[in-house]
Amino acid sequence: MLREPLIMACCSDIAGLVAEKAFGSLRAPIKLVTAPHAPVPFSPALEDLYIPSPDKIEAAVRRTMAD
Repeated sequence: MLREPLIMACCSDIAGLVAEKAFGSLRAPIKLVTAPHAPVPFSPALEDLYIPSPDKIEAAVRRTMAD
């Protein structure tokens, strides 16, 4: 889970390295689950929606495994 948006995130660099160095070992495309490219909200209720939840992460894993 990453609290920063996809753009300029360290996970983008890691995904790029994995794709470059171990592309042949990947069984599915790399999927990044990050916060949206938007300012972090100040409201705790909105922040809960902004940060990727375990359910969102699980859904991304299931979609990837189904492909």
